[in-house]
Amino acid sequence: MNSQRLTIHAKRVTINEKDTELLRDMIFTIDPTNGLGQASNERVVTRKKIQDAQRRVFKTKLAEETRKADCIVSRGGSLPKRLKQFVGQRNIANRSRRI
Repeated sequence: MNSQRLTIHAKRVTINEKDTELLRDMIFTIDPTNGLGQASNERVVTRKKIQDAQRRVFKTKLAEETRKADCIVSRGGSLPKRLKQFVGQRNIANRSRRI
């Protein structure tokens, strides 16, 4: 099996990176000791950078929404359901909040 066959199976002409990664995952599932199933150092570094960037975005968004929740609660209001779910049980500056 090769990434070209995966591309054809997906009814595409161009081989994408996701085809290669899928092939690596399949090889690793069958034989974890096979070198073809291992991700390259470059891919590992790239994945880590992407995950770190996603974490930073999430933390920024969480901090902003937590600030909004604090503001709403300090005014005596109730939080919208979606904001309440997103903020969850995180520590907020106003620990006496009613959620």
